[in-house]
Amino acid sequence: MKFEIEATMLASPLGAIGIRVIRLLTRAKNARRDGLRRIELHGSIQYSVPRERIEKMSSPIGWLWAAAIFTLAGSPLAHAQSPKVGYMPANTQGCRVWVPAQLHSPDFIPQYVGGCKDGLASGKGHLDWLNRYASMRVSVAWEGYFADGVFVGTTPLETRIEPQPNATEYVVHLGSVPGGDVVIFPGNARDGSMDLCGTYMLGVSLNASTPASDDAAVQKAMTDAALKLAARCPTTPRTSVQVNAYAQPFVIDDHGQKTAAIAAANLNWTTHQLQGYSNQVSSEVRSKQRSADQAAKLADARQRFDEFSRRNGLSTWVTTSQLDSNPFKYSGKNVGVIVQLTRMVTRDTALVSGAVEGGGADVLVHGVDPNFPDSDHAVLLAVKVGEREPLPGDPDRRPALTALQRLDSAVCADPACSDWLGWARGAERISWGAPYP
Repeated sequence: MKFEIEATMLASPLGAIGIRVIRLLTRAKNARRDGLRRIELHGSIQYSVPRERIEKMSSPIGWLWAAAIFTLAGSPLAHAQSPKVGYMPANTQGCRVWVPAQLHSPDFIPQYVGGCKDGLASGKGHLDWLNRYASMRVSVAWEGYFADGVFVGTTPLETRIEPQPNATEYVVHLGSVPGGDVVIFPGNARDGSMDLCGTYMLGVSLNASTPASDDAAVQKAMTDAALKLAARCPTTPRTSVQVNAYAQPFVIDDHGQKTAAIAAANLNWTTHQLQGYSNQVSSEVRSKQRSADQAAKLADARQRFDEFSRRNGLSTWVTTSQLDSNPFKYSGKNVGVIVQLTRMVTRDTALVSGAVEGGGADVLVHGVDPNFPDSDHAVLLAVKVGEREPLPGDPDRRPALTALQRLDSAVCADPACSDWLGWARGAERISWGAPYP
């Protein structure tokens, strides 16, 4: 036979513990002669009682016997609720302790003796975790110091602790360094206590005197924060610890989202050097600076190009292919052309080809220096367009090449002349052969 009794504990006017049996359920199942049956009371307190004694509870004498059996329900331990994620009372004064994940079970009841501040265990104290299904034997015992209801070990910790809802992580405000406020994120040790020195990650919320874009200042604040933890845990064996930096005070919002780190690195526990450092803010600042510098560089190139054109009275910029196709269209005009050396044909005449728009036909340029740049560099030329001429040294004297007279020149830094023409793209693209500007 299986018997199950559900009871409610009521305090009588005389302060005695009363028991009211609500329901007696009898069901035949897996009958055993001397088996034990479980009685559940409100508050999830469970007891195993021999079957024959439960049967006797149907008599008046049985009622008295049941009252004696359940007198324990009047004690603070019996009235304690099953541990949940959060704080729970741990003594008759209602001083609360934090229930870690390892002890988050109906099996355990906390019993605390020690200091208490604002309703939370604080200062030196002793906490036993009793196993209610093992005759209230002590399963885990903590002796040391508490802060905000959390056991912090054998060294006092005068700081603010924020246990997290997952019951496996804490946010500990460890004080400050010159660069900002230090926070660490320890987890639980094997016995459920907060493992302050075993933390794998810490952070520093930068103060107003530490710009997030200043890599040197941020790295110093991160290093100082890690050394503060090292001073707290000098004998902890480890190789490194992750260090984050935050541009705002570190918080965790109602949705569990943490303040995003703007910088991160690993600190070598032996050398105290940061490794793998990255800083999102300084990277963005550098990127914007590079963009600004590039824009200024292009604006300067455009200004130099326009000044070259104005100074030499250029009516248009053309390609060598346009000059070869119809030199008479530009005959007698000052034009601009960008070329590369093919070869020197005399001391002051060069055979050149186009350096832009996919190259171009060869043309002759008179009035150049014997040190005319080689093909590794393009050259901006201001020229006056002449007639077709034969190539010097050609025995047939065929007037096959358009002849140009150099007026001015400027050497480009590369074959594409990007230092002069970097701006000439998109809407700013040069219309070759059209009036300029």
